Amino acid sequence: MYDQVVVNRCEGYARVTMNRPDAKNAITPILMNELIDAFQTLEEDAAVNAVFLLGAGEDFCAGMDLKYALDNLQNSPERLLEDLIPLGPRLDDLIESMSKPVISVVHGNAIAGGFILSFFCDLVIAAESATFGDAHAKWGFVPGWQEPQRLARSIGIRRAKEFFLTGEFISAVQAKELGLVWKLVADDVLQQTVDKWGAKFAKMNVTSLGMMKKQLAAVQTSEWEELLRKDALMRKDLAGGFCTEEAAQRLQGFGH
Repeated sequence: MYDQVVVNRCEGYARVTMNRPDAKNAITPILMNELIDAFQTLEEDAAVNAVFLLGAGEDFCAGMDLKYALDNLQNSPERLLEDLIPLGPRLDDLIESMSKPVISVVHGNAIAGGFILSFFCDLVIAAESATFGDAHAKWGFVPGWQEPQRLARSIGIRRAKEFFLTGEFISAVQAKELGLVWKLVADDVLQQTVDKWGAKFAKMNVTSLGMMKKQLAAVQTSEWEELLRKDALMRKDLAGGFCTEEAAQRLQGFGH
């Protein structure tokens, strides 16, 4: 059904797997649109009480596909703004509005856009060896999915500054201490943990789960729309809405 996403329905829950293992599940418009379609379909499936988001291969998600970014910067930077940037907030809004919990299951690296994909979800399960980090400044990008603002609301501005301004990766243990990770488990029981909690969510009342999500979402919406407006205004002159003038030059060194 999909090219870059695989959906597996289990008894009472579903697994949605980003399936670009050779590219470390790097983000493309195709991947994002398929995730959105998969989540919309599962939201309408009364047999599914919870959805788990995973990554195939060695990593959860390495962030935006840099080859895609370089190609568009050189040929049609407006496509980045039109085809990719709107999809992050759209996916976040969808997950927020879903009547069932969405849980990211992180192993390997979750970098930049990959990190925020995990953070879009209601809860995060992480393998002990997982790492989280940001690489926007390395490539000359400015976060286009409001990653700094979203993280600052969760862990505070000072710690969010450490994460984004230094580019230092943090371990799953550190992410757990910051409150970003719900369950921290040994690598060899990660999949068993998904099955365990999938079975637990399957027995819960989905109406209760959905209503509690709405109650919690209401806490975060204050002034958020104004923040989004200011963010878009700040980035309006950047190529694609997030690339500085140096980005294309820096991307030339990708893979070397």
